[in-house]
Amino acid sequence: MEIRQLTASEVELHIQLSEFAFQYELSKEDREVAIKRVRPDEIWGAFIDGKLASKLALLPLETYIHGKAYAMGGIAAVATWPEYRRQGLVAKLLTKALEVMKDNGQTISFLAPFSYPFYRRYGWEMHGEETEVKIKTKQFPKLKGQGHMERVGRDSTVIGEIYDTFAQKFNGALKRSELWWETRVFNPSKKGLVAVYRNAEGESKGYLYYQVKDRKLTIREMVYLDQDSYKGLWEFIAQHDSMIEEASFIAHPGDPLMQLVDDPNFEQKTSPYFMARIVDVAAFLEEYPLQWKGVEGEQTFIHVRDQYAPWNDGTFLIQPNPEGAKSEGDKSEPESDRAVNRVSFFPRKSEEVSCTTVPKKGLSCDIQTLSMLLINYKRPTELAKIERLHGEQKEIKKWEDLLPKERSTNLMDFF
Repeated sequence: MEIRQLTASEVELHIQLSEFAFQYELSKEDREVAIKRVRPDEIWGAFIDGKLASKLALLPLETYIHGKAYAMGGIAAVATWPEYRRQGLVAKLLTKALEVMKDNGQTISFLAPFSYPFYRRYGWEMHGEETEVKIKTKQFPKLKGQGHMERVGRDSTVIGEIYDTFAQKFNGALKRSELWWETRVFNPSKKGLVAVYRNAEGESKGYLYYQVKDRKLTIREMVYLDQDSYKGLWEFIAQHDSMIEEASFIAHPGDPLMQLVDDPNFEQKTSPYFMARIVDVAAFLEEYPLQWKGVEGEQTFIHVRDQYAPWNDGTFLIQPNPEGAKSEGDKSEPESDRAVNRVSFFPRKSEEVSCTTVPKKGLSCDIQTLSMLLINYKRPTELAKIERLHGEQKEIKKWEDLLPKERSTNLMDFF
């Protein structure tokens, strides 16, 4: 068995396996586009006797965590031919992907699971939920913005800056490249119009990416930077009431719609969405904005269990890095590129060293729990209550103070 990246001549094998596994069939024209779009160096395959048996895509992406862009490895298109299943091929591919991501400096990874229990086994954990809303026209909020809407082309140069400002308000949103906008967001197979909200001063403060079909308004993206733009977007949506019977969209965390309508009894369905995994704990923590001010002591510990990434399996000593603070007038390098913490790693030497009891210093958890903590999907107190996080109460409180609170998880993309 050999694990390696595909060659250009093997891209067709990747497409054939995806078609079979995900039960779709590309037209001749779409196949030609797919072959040109796929980068063979992003596809890793497990070959048995020279035949592609299993594969996954490892996408080089970026995600915002507390306003900073982190290199992220996106796992996608995981598939195995039936005759090769239950031979541990995906496990070998995921282990290889973790090693590659670490070497590439991708300190965190996301994926859309076919099975949450399966990927939890390898260290991924829930990234967050998504709430699908369906609301009848008679229930639309009666809102009015101070600006106006303007339909524009499907062009990231018009709305990209609005998206980027909005995305940085959340943890886990993608930093989109021009190629991502072109091939993923504005994929030709996704029909829809784009309208921008401009406030009274003419500033672009929000946009709607939507489709009207069969008396339904499907909102692909609704992005707003303030309450005025939120009102303006809903005013625009309501102006379609003679053409539609309902609107559907994925609500962002903190959406105030239920408090702004007369009748809040509209359909809402919340489901788990992506999964996340810290790939390289030390490198991730070095850049992580721990809130040291006002926290007792100048260091903290966390004991991590990670079966599939031995470089994470052990104890981490974390201290603030005075050299990471930029002095006034210092223009040597961007502050975002400086290590804000000093992280020392002490590998687990044996199972006896494992922190299975409540540690006297710091906290103890598995890599799945740590991933939830650092993307702010769940707080230390919540995880301690359900016995996913272990430590004395004063250490739980310390980590509550250390971890930023203001951003919730939100991912508007799919891969």
